[in-house]
Amino acid sequence: MESLAADWTAIGSIAGGFAAVAAFLAILATVAVYLFQSRHDRAEAIRKDLQFIHGQQAQIVPSITSGLLVIIYRQIREFRESLGPSASPDDLLNQFFGKSPSSDDRSLFQVSALDSNLSSATYSRMSDIWDGLDLRAREFSGALRVFSYACQVLTQQSRRLCDPETTTNILDTLAESGDRDILGAIDGIDELINTLLSDQIRMIKRQDADTQKRIQRIGQGCFFIGMLADLVRRLPDKDLLRLARKDVRPPEINQLKENPGLAIETSLDHLLPTLPEIHLDTLKAVIGRWNPQSEDL
Repeated sequence: MESLAADWTAIGSIAGGFAAVAAFLAILATVAVYLFQSRHDRAEAIRKDLQFIHGQQAQIVPSITSGLLVIIYRQIREFRESLGPSASPDDLLNQFFGKSPSSDDRSLFQVSALDSNLSSATYSRMSDIWDGLDLRAREFSGALRVFSYACQVLTQQSRRLCDPETTTNILDTLAESGDRDILGAIDGIDELINTLLSDQIRMIKRQDADTQKRIQRIGQGCFFIGMLADLVRRLPDKDLLRLARKDVRPPEINQLKENPGLAIETSLDHLLPTLPEIHLDTLKAVIGRWNPQSEDL
């Protein structure tokens, strides 16, 4: 009897040992599932941010193409109204173009144009797109910070293009081509404003105009960000998270301001070898066409 009891005790101990092992394996399996799910969730959060950035960049060029015309139209119209009914055509021309080729005293118009932008629903909608893109891109870490640098440069380019300085540059171009003299022969203010706006719209829409060239370059910047977002979000979870955790040195602040294209290219190299070099070469070619420069910022 004692022998039988001992056998049952041994069997019970073995069974208990198996149960403990099974419980331990179950815990390991639960932890593994949790870690896998946690990693997948983190990767999906990054993909969601990339999808948002892709959607935002796609709105920039269409919004600028139509919005810039509306902004300039509003700047000119509101400034004319601000001067009141006693304003003469010469008063307007002096503020739009300066009193003479050697004078650049257009302070009233410049301040009025800035106020017009800040109170414009069109400008506000564009600004929301830029802010949304820039702020979301700043959330990336590691090698993915290249999105932050690229989006920062792109949004600054867009703001600069829609700045009142663009309007005064267009007016300068019109003056150089003799349009001011033609406008000076117009007696009626309403006719003067309508003719000036027509000339500005014509100037903006010319394919060889500086404004169109800048819009095309901004379009290349959007294409770069969209293409990079597509490539990165297709990576496996482990590769995506590895890039986000990668310890990389950020570009110098001066480099990002003085040579933004080179700063973005340098940051792009941190994606190697996770992204193949052939993809990076294609992306760098797009940066070359984008050609962001310090004067754009």
